[in-house]
Amino acid sequence: MATKDQRERIRQIFAAKGGLLTTRDLALTTLQEGLVTDDDLRQLGFRAWQAQCRRALVERDAAGLPYAQPLGEAGPEDDEGGDEEEAGPPWQQLSLFTYEQTADLIRRRIKSEADYHEQTRTIHTWCRKRFGKAPKIPSLG
Repeated sequence: MATKDQRERIRQIFAAKGGLLTTRDLALTTLQEGLVTDDDLRQLGFRAWQAQCRRALVERDAAGLPYAQPLGEAGPEDDEGGDEEEAGPPWQQLSLFTYEQTADLIRRRIKSEADYHEQTRTIHTWCRKRFGKAPKIPSLG
């Protein structure tokens, strides 16, 4: 697990590289910068370090905003079976987003919430059929 200092350094490296990198490229860059020892990397593995870099980017500030977000749909790096050589979408510092990028991010999140809510409703229906009752779920509105 990356330390608080490592997460801050990851964000500094990300910003120094222009605030627009895939998490794979960010992980490689942080390794080139010596942020992790070879022994630590051998124990952790590259994919786990890449995940730590991603976590550093989604860490929220005092206002509750993430440091960076992916541009476009989630790619292979975000699913468990993704190809290590695939980089997924580039991530960008939130402070560098244009209005159009921010609106697209909001639309993707709304769609994701709607998809998740639909899955919850399906489980809710199954629960009611199986047990004759189910906890209330809020409507998505």
